[in-house]
Amino acid sequence: MFRLRPKGEVPVDLPHLPVTPTSSATVRVVPVEASNSERAFVSPDREPYEAERREAALVHRYREHLESLGHTVSRLLVIPPGESRPLYSDLWDETARELVEAKGTVNRDNLRQAVGQLLDYGRFAEAKTHALLVPSRPRPDLVAYLAAAGVTVIYPVGDTWTRLSAPK
Repeated sequence: MFRLRPKGEVPVDLPHLPVTPTSSATVRVVPVEASNSERAFVSPDREPYEAERREAALVHRYREHLESLGHTVSRLLVIPPGESRPLYSDLWDETARELVEAKGTVNRDNLRQAVGQLLDYGRFAEAKTHALLVPSRPRPDLVAYLAAAGVTVIYPVGDTWTRLSAPK
């Protein structure tokens, strides 16, 4: 094992590792353009990669739609208490105070994961509503599941966006 030591002064003040988790939550608004991801896939068939690409395109398109309506759109960076790594929401509609999670497919596993993510981020955001952005209308059973979870479904139909609002 080699232990390297600098010759002279170190020009950058580096944090000590490991990073000590905080005892309180940190929540910051960050631009949507930031390419932060908390996802890591190991998949030989590359399907998760394709779903990621569909999800990113969907988020971009919906963000443009919201901005055309005059909404301020960003995303949230959340560091829960006791954690050292941040979580990132897909979209945060600051105008409507809506927390949005996007999925590139409408299968049950992805929608269940989205509900969990919305519940997790939502504990730290003062959101009026939680929404799931998907590429197409989920089948009726999954729409009922999302409504029971209090999640609004948003999906494109041509050049417009359809919202299936969860009961209040």
